Amino acid sequence: MLSIINQNISYRVTFIIAFAIIVRIIMLILFDFNCLFATGDSLYYLEVGRNIFNFAIHGEGNPVTASYYRPPIYSAFVGLIDTIFGYNLNAFFIIQSIISIWGAIITYFLLSEHSKHISFLSSLLIASSPFEALMNSRVFSENITTMFLLMSFLIMVFSQKKSRFIISGILMGFTILSRDVYLLLPIFTVMFFMIINKREKGLIIYLIAVIITISPWIIRNFQLSNGGLFLSKGILGPGLWIGTWEKNPDWMRNSKLLPDDVFIIGTNEDKKNEIRDRWEHRNQFDQYFKNLSFEKITSEPLDVIKTWIIRAPRLWFGTRSDHYAMRAVSGSHKYFFYKSVFFMLNAIIIITGILGIFASYKNDKRFFLLSIPIIYVFIIFLPLHVETRYSASVLPFIIIFSSYFIVKKWIIYRGNQSRPEGYN
Repeated sequence: MLSIINQNISYRVTFIIAFAIIVRIIMLILFDFNCLFATGDSLYYLEVGRNIFNFAIHGEGNPVTASYYRPPIYSAFVGLIDTIFGYNLNAFFIIQSIISIWGAIITYFLLSEHSKHISFLSSLLIASSPFEALMNSRVFSENITTMFLLMSFLIMVFSQKKSRFIISGILMGFTILSRDVYLLLPIFTVMFFMIINKREKGLIIYLIAVIITISPWIIRNFQLSNGGLFLSKGILGPGLWIGTWEKNPDWMRNSKLLPDDVFIIGTNEDKKNEIRDRWEHRNQFDQYFKNLSFEKITSEPLDVIKTWIIRAPRLWFGTRSDHYAMRAVSGSHKYFFYKSVFFMLNAIIIITGILGIFASYKNDKRFFLLSIPIIYVFIIFLPLHVETRYSASVLPFIIIFSSYFIVKKWIIYRGNQSRPEGYN
């Protein structure tokens, strides 16, 4: 690696791109991308994306009606690709792969002034991450959310330009308009800066840039609905309610029916049937499920907290391949081997990334600021339904901290190796 780092920039970038392409070819061999291309959330993005370009309406249904369920950017992105290339898996995979690899290259340049070793290893691992490659094969909003989020923080923390807070704020606005769960991240970021005594004057400008970026969508929702300022509506309540009882998210893949143990003790059959019926149309009963959540939390608080704790590791640890169809026969030795490799690879990234966060807190407070979105995701998803996919947008940050830890340990090891014999 050291010999590669010492080469010129074009050679290093070419090496990163080549490695990223090789990993994606391997994923194409191991997985059948066509199998699950348009299922689940992907169907929503495809339908709404087409309606944006066919009817100029961000909506769904027949006839098309305005939708507030998710923010608009990724739906518009999907609709644009579908309009130009048609229903084409390869187009989505190639374009989303280009975005991911481009984000990794930008990461290299933004981090290079801090450390050329950390920047190169981070960029290489992000570009060649098999989990990122798999994500590129599906119509998931994380494909562009990750890039917006990563660029926002890298520019804010490492750029020397005076306009960095404006650019970072705009990119954070795009992040929120791609994945609404990040709506509170700007406030969290400012608070985090203040806690570690980084009172940057540009933080107010950052917040203003975020607000200006997302305001048109909030105004649109206000005008088309019955009033109220909101970014999206219909997804929080069900997610929060699931979070009060779900210990393992696998039930959603095996069956869409609610398990029998989700109800508060003493719930009568009529109430159970009412909940089951509204679950089938849960997007229309956001407030109903919020009320159920608060009822569950207040009546069985210890059980709910226990559930949150048991479920929390599922956001981070796993094979990160559950949403993809492996070509190996399920249950076969090959299948088990590949799944084990993915699990171990992800576990190594997560563990070394956590060690890198602690190391940066001790030695490099500026670098430590990159942990803000990781900590935010941990907190915000604690009470919600989770899948490892939901941490995908902060996985590049974890990879950067993993690279930080590996490089620092390598430097220490090399330093010890170069000491003369008998040196104390």
